[in-house]
Amino acid sequence: MTLAYTKDAAGYTAHLKGCTNIGALYELMVQTFVPRPIAWVLTENENGTHNIAPYSFTALVDIAPPTLVFSAGKKDPHTLKDSWANLVRTKQCVVHIPSVANAEAVNNSAANLPTGASEADTYNIKTTVFEGFPLPRITEAPIAYGCTLREVVELGTLPVGLLVLEVQNLFVTEKAVEHIDGDIFHINEKAINPLTRMGKTKFGTLGPIVDIGAPPKIDTKSS
Repeated sequence: MTLAYTKDAAGYTAHLKGCTNIGALYELMVQTFVPRPIAWVLTENENGTHNIAPYSFTALVDIAPPTLVFSAGKKDPHTLKDSWANLVRTKQCVVHIPSVANAEAVNNSAANLPTGASEADTYNIKTTVFEGFPLPRITEAPIAYGCTLREVVELGTLPVGLLVLEVQNLFVTEKAVEHIDGDIFHINEKAINPLTRMGKTKFGTLGPIVDIGAPPKIDTKSS
């Protein structure tokens, strides 16, 4: 079934229910649900090399314990994408937040290499020891989360796997840490300069930050 839509003076309304044109649904969703953070995921291949791939269907969903999710598809109905397969096998990965300076490497690492090939080796993406975690982290990425796999939930008709990850270790580049009060970190988001995903082949940058303060406090006890 094709994607149906209507138009009025205010704009267009797309009617998604029942549409079976996956390409049309994908293009509409990724161009409107913007910007999206990028989970730049490092996993270990069976041969001991490191797979690196970016995923923009990702989110922080809990803090007790700290939990991240990203979704990965399949190469075909019977073959998982490498990140998914590696995570199921090893139960661990490193999720990075790339900076704008990492844009070319992020884009390169999205290429469809043969199973077992290493994006780290192919595109000369340097890694370094991640203190306290078995896998390395990408050297030039400003943020890295050492994660273990909690569960995989298959969704949709394709299907995709929603990979639920529990964060064990977190690396923050020194230049992004303004100061630490006790055990409370104060982070400069501009120093992270995160790369975001837009539609088609486009990426985004952080842009201006607007701080409008806390929402008003409502006294629910007063009559």
